[in-house]
Amino acid sequence: MHLRYLKNLFISVFILSFILLSINMLIDPFATNHFFDIRGFNHSKPEAKHHDILVKLFEVYRLKPEVATLGNSRIRYGLNIEDARWNGDRIYNFGVEGAGVDEVHYLLEHAAAQGKLNKVIISIDFGSFNAGDIMKGMENFNYSLLTNTRDWNPFREQMAMLQIAMSVDTLEASLETIKFNIYNKNKNIEILPSAVISKNDYRNRFLQTEHRFLISNSRNVIFKNNSRGSMFDHFRKIIKFCYKHNIDARFIISPTHAWQSEIEDVVGLQPQLIYYKRKLVNILAEESNGSGKSPFHLWDFSGYNSITTETVPDCGSNKIMTNYFDPSHYKPVVGLLVLERVLNQNINNVPKDFGIELTSKNIEDNLVKISKDQKQWRIDHPADYRQIVQLNKLFSKSDIPYFSLCHRP
Repeated sequence: MHLRYLKNLFISVFILSFILLSINMLIDPFATNHFFDIRGFNHSKPEAKHHDILVKLFEVYRLKPEVATLGNSRIRYGLNIEDARWNGDRIYNFGVEGAGVDEVHYLLEHAAAQGKLNKVIISIDFGSFNAGDIMKGMENFNYSLLTNTRDWNPFREQMAMLQIAMSVDTLEASLETIKFNIYNKNKNIEILPSAVISKNDYRNRFLQTEHRFLISNSRNVIFKNNSRGSMFDHFRKIIKFCYKHNIDARFIISPTHAWQSEIEDVVGLQPQLIYYKRKLVNILAEESNGSGKSPFHLWDFSGYNSITTETVPDCGSNKIMTNYFDPSHYKPVVGLLVLERVLNQNINNVPKDFGIELTSKNIEDNLVKISKDQKQWRIDHPADYRQIVQLNKLFSKSDIPYFSLCHRP
């Protein structure tokens, strides 16, 4: 009787597992296998946009890119340029929302493990070094789905695919996918959206973004903790890895809008920001000397220049900004300029003040220049600076929402 019960239990579990596996593999809500693509059934993937790291790691499994960009959402949206190429090879955008330097390190190894990666552009923004800031979408990510150059399992992709398909969470996503496709049969959506903004009230959006910055861990930057280790150690490991595997790496600090620089200064992060830039340059020089190879290039597009100081429209205006979605995220038109500067292509298209290569010889002069440019920006944009200061005061001393600033004198 006992054995019969166990046998029936085993059969029941097997059947349920098989059904779960079959449904999730068939619906493929996160675009991990692409076995079937049926309009009105599973063609659109509405749940994928919440799991872009999952979608992209399987794209890397399939595409085996030779050239890739890696980083956070700034890379994800700003360098989302169709047919961008480096020496003839198309650049794969492996930017992932919320990725810190440690996660970029793991994603780099995953891409390299596919056997073809030889060139990368890596965004190493200030916020990516904040060990205390784990953004939504990354906090519960299963890193066992990734592979690395030390993993000799030839079935890693298939095992990862099955691991996702056996999840009850995936089943919920599959049911949502079916429902969406049934009721939106003629609606075609991208697996991963290429735009982050639809409205045009930019000043309100700028205030909203900075308000989120103030209530997040981003205003309390720590470069090391017990769970993630030292973010600078991860940066060093990235450099060592690229040297070891003969990967041509170019590093960039993203062209965030001047407002982002101002809010970081207002909350007291300027000393840490200066330390971070000096540390990057020092690590690059140390690893170059230790390896006997030329240092990798580090391009700084942040600060105050003709791109990052674009005027923010007044409250209520429908004027569309050319360069930015919000103070943190630049548009692909700016991303193209970044690529052209970093790759030395069509350089005449790039403003002369946009992008400077940081080295041990010029880092201090560059920091002084940014400080002078900041003072000048505040003189030229007194209303903007006053509003940023007010935003910080309102957050610190009251519960007045950010949007009320658009109605204040």
